Amino acid sequence: MCFIILSLLMMLHASATEYAGKMVVGDGTYAMEKVRVSLSPEGTLTLYDVKFSRFMPVRVDVVIPDVSLTSVQAGFELGGEGMIPTVNGKPHPSRIATQMKGMATKQTLRFDVFFGGKHLSFSGKAL
Repeated sequence: MCFIILSLLMMLHASATEYAGKMVVGDGTYAMEKVRVSLSPEGTLTLYDVKFSRFMPVRVDVVIPDVSLTSVQAGFELGGEGMIPTVNGKPHPSRIATQMKGMATKQTLRFDVFFGGKHLSFSGKAL
C-alpha cells in the first residue's frame, strides 16, 4: 500500500503544473484573461490557446523549451535566453524567446519574456 501511495505522489510531482491567469503583450495594449499555462519539471513552458494581438485571426499553443529552473526556498526561479518557441508544433526562430525572468511556486506563476523583441508578461494561480 505504501508503495502505491509513493508511486502516485511521484507521478504527481513529475507532471506539469498548470496555472490560469492574465497575459499582457507589449505595453499593455493587448491582454488576455484566463490564459492557461503549464510548466513541466523539465523546463517546458506551454501557453494554451493564445493570441498576441486582437488582430490575430487564430489562437495557438506556444511551447517554450529549455526554460531554466533554479530551485529556491519559495519554489523555482525561471530564466532563459535564446529559446526557440514552437507554435502548433513548428519552430519559430524569428520569435526567439529572450530575457525570461520569473518565479513559480505551487500556488502561483509569474514571468516576463520577450518574443522576437516584443514583451510578454504572465501572472496566474495554480489550477
